[in-house]
Amino acid sequence: MKKLLVLVAGSFALLPYTPAFAAWQEIGFNDQVTIYVDIATIKKVEDDNIQILSMLDLKTPGKDPKTNKALSSIIGLNEFACGKQAYRPLEVKLFTGNKGAGTLISEEKLSNSPYEKITSGSWVVGVYKTACGIK
Repeated sequence: MKKLLVLVAGSFALLPYTPAFAAWQEIGFNDQVTIYVDIATIKKVEDDNIQILSMLDLKTPGKDPKTNKALSSIIGLNEFACGKQAYRPLEVKLFTGNKGAGTLISEEKLSNSPYEKITSGSWVVGVYKTACGIK
């Protein structure tokens, strides 16, 4: 679980908004998380790059590695380079409650983060397919 949280915390990002107003669509799940996206936030930013708001909703609470507080959802904004099958996190918010509810634990802007290759089997595959498939 710790590895998942470190990966997710370093990979997720989000737009400034109020989570309660997002129109979350479930795009996948496993034993640990349910993955959602907000289709209404898809934005083409340049060439083949797309931004989308997404959320990981943890089925069993984890802990934020920085604050050690209980963590149940992570909402973020990622930018996808669709033709290169790569992404980068731009912003991230961590919440104590599921689906962005509860207390905001932390938020971080990651606007200078480098692009990473999308690896098969990772949570980001579904978000990538959704964002880049809609363009």
